Amino acid sequence: MAKSAVRDLLRAGGDFRMPDVDPDSTPGLKGGKKKAQRDIERHQEEL
Repeated sequence: MAKSAVRDLLRAGGDFRMPDVDPDSTPGLKGGKKKAQRDIERHQEEL
């Protein structure tokens, strides 16, 4: 299976409601919050 582009993972559908989203969630990211934090730190300059 091909990897999805980040923009595709974060694209919201027509029934999306921001108040229903858990602000602590990391949708589309495997490995949990620790891996997400490492990825952010690793790509900080690009971000």
